[in-house]
Amino acid sequence: MHRFRRSGSFVRFFVEGEPADVSDLSLLKALERERFKPIEGSATDDESVGWVTRGDLSGARFEPEDVIAEHFLVFALRIDRKKVPATLLRIHASADLRAAASGGKPLGRAQKKEILEETKRKLMARALPSVSITDCIWNPRRGVLYVFATGGATLERVARHFRESFRRSLAPATPSIVAERLKLPDPLRKVMSHISPADLVGSSRAASARAQEVEA
Repeated sequence: MHRFRRSGSFVRFFVEGEPADVSDLSLLKALERERFKPIEGSATDDESVGWVTRGDLSGARFEPEDVIAEHFLVFALRIDRKKVPATLLRIHASADLRAAASGGKPLGRAQKKEILEETKRKLMARALPSVSITDCIWNPRRGVLYVFATGGATLERVARHFRESFRRSLAPATPSIVAERLKLPDPLRKVMSHISPADLVGSSRAASARAQEVEA
């Protein structure tokens, strides 16, 4: 197995469901089933999300020795995104439209749309994707997952793909949730709830929803 990162920020999650063992083949099969599939040459796909191992970041293979490390499963979520720059699309689309209209016959709306879509497909097939790799360490026996990222969008994507792959939900290990799981006395739970991170994303969504209700 390739050496894991030496440092970096991470977020800890509790994994819902029954404890499991790293030797459980169903876990490895779930990783392989939802592994990453490349889109470099695709003319239609603009995003691909899937699991990879530290031994093969391409997602082509899932060897147990690349995933199992003592009591942990070590893997990563790879996200590739392809996007055709708007200016480049306009330049090529204009050239293709001029070429198609060179015979002097006006182009109909449907013809123009078809030409534009074909131009985008050709550019998309040649575009190189941006690559994002998020490392994860999972102790299935203790039900704890470490995700080496702090961005809300990335953590949400990891949680969603984890849930789709293993049918297990993730709960962030905030102080209040830790206190609840440890069954601490109520006074201590209240103290722990005050030091839990603020859910700014949830708060902003709630505020937006209230604003829409007022406008309606």
